[in-house]
Amino acid sequence: MEGKQLTTTGPLPDQGKTQQGQPPVDPTQKVLALGLEVSKRIAELSSVEEIYFFLVNDLRVLVEFDRCFLVTHMGGVSRFTAAGNQPELDTRSKLYDEINQIAPNLKQLQKALLLSGQIDENDTNFQSLAPELKSALKSYLAFAQPSYFFAVPLIHDKMVVAHLLLEFMDRTAPNQLQIIALLHTAPLFAAVLTEKWLLEMKPGLVALVDPALGSRSRFARFLKGYGPALLVIALLLTGILFFYPMTYTVGGEAEIAPWDKHVAFCKMDGLVEKVLASEGDEVEAGQTLAELDPTELEFKIESSVRESELLAKQIAVATLESDRDPSKLAEARILDLKKKKIENELKFLKWQKQFLAIKSPVKGVLLTKDIESLAGKKFVAGEPFCEIAIPGELAVNVAVPEDKVALVKKGDRVNVYLNNDPLKRYELTAEEVSPAAETVPRLGNVCRVRARFPDAPPSTKVGMKGVAKIPIMETNLWFILRQRLAFRFNQLMLYF
Repeated sequence: MEGKQLTTTGPLPDQGKTQQGQPPVDPTQKVLALGLEVSKRIAELSSVEEIYFFLVNDLRVLVEFDRCFLVTHMGGVSRFTAAGNQPELDTRSKLYDEINQIAPNLKQLQKALLLSGQIDENDTNFQSLAPELKSALKSYLAFAQPSYFFAVPLIHDKMVVAHLLLEFMDRTAPNQLQIIALLHTAPLFAAVLTEKWLLEMKPGLVALVDPALGSRSRFARFLKGYGPALLVIALLLTGILFFYPMTYTVGGEAEIAPWDKHVAFCKMDGLVEKVLASEGDEVEAGQTLAELDPTELEFKIESSVRESELLAKQIAVATLESDRDPSKLAEARILDLKKKKIENELKFLKWQKQFLAIKSPVKGVLLTKDIESLAGKKFVAGEPFCEIAIPGELAVNVAVPEDKVALVKKGDRVNVYLNNDPLKRYELTAEEVSPAAETVPRLGNVCRVRARFPDAPPSTKVGMKGVAKIPIMETNLWFILRQRLAFRFNQLMLYF
């Protein structure tokens, strides 16, 4: 890096403006006055965070920089602490990584360093730096690309407590008077910063200076200064606790479900040959959802037909022979009875063919997951094949905790907020309260409260989650807190 001599580049802002009849203010005196004013203001700050903010922002009244950063070396840790115009550091930024990389090496820098943005390996100022610091500065300056870079150590009692890093984007060298003023006020900044940091780390040190500021004295002063305000706050809290009307509300997780479950059953034994619908399909009443394999049934029908034809031939032969042998007539009648039995069985088998198709009982939306995977599965007569929901017949199931469900009754208003539109409220009416509790993962023991959802928007899907709130009564905050505390106390007593 190429070192630059400090030169005066021009007057400070408003410099040279004088009141009528007064001589112009000398620039040196003005900078001195600004340095004293800045030192006074920083000494009046009450916390370390305020000092950090002042150094990287308000110091601009003394030195006209473009960007300013603060690196502290207190507590045995060197770290990037504050940046101008940043209320909170972005720890994921490249700037944060670059400054944290040079922070540990800066502690070795005990003299102010002014560098230009152009690297000059032969510059004596740059050559005198430690190799680690030179490497880190090269990386940082290549990243930031300032016209000038100024590092000011804040030293107190021969200890480097922090560094101010100033960047100048103007090609003109920084104002020499401003730089000198900053260097002369830097020890004051370091002393104030060290003092505030120590007092925040060890508040008890205040008592060494003024014993009257011990714990009892501080408490007494606090009561004296804030006693009336605390009394007013206590009265307000009491009024809110016992007299402010509040609605006692219970509720829980809500889930969209069909009001009635409509199931398509398999009406005869058989293997599913093919599935003709998928999950989420809108189906019509009587629409074929799947077909059973007809091979076995057709084989039985064909066997019955052949057996019936064979018996018909045997009957004809026996009838012809009955003229010569009267016993053949009786045999023909027996064969005719067998033929009628086979024909009746054949009618039954043909009647069963209509049940090879599994049909939807209602018009609605198919709910069963992975229904296509049922192809090839063997079903028995009466076994459910799939579920179908009617879109206009939806319900909301509310899982109310067991400690609150006793207050819920049929006819209560249920306010539902679905997760897909959490700002939209649906006002429903509780129609069923389950008589038995059930255990639900994550929720524990709950009771189901059901409410019809006839005006559900088209975007509502079965299985959607949300939150439901059921207003129970008008009461005060004390009643609500007492209920919660009593429940927690009962749970705690389980362990004793």
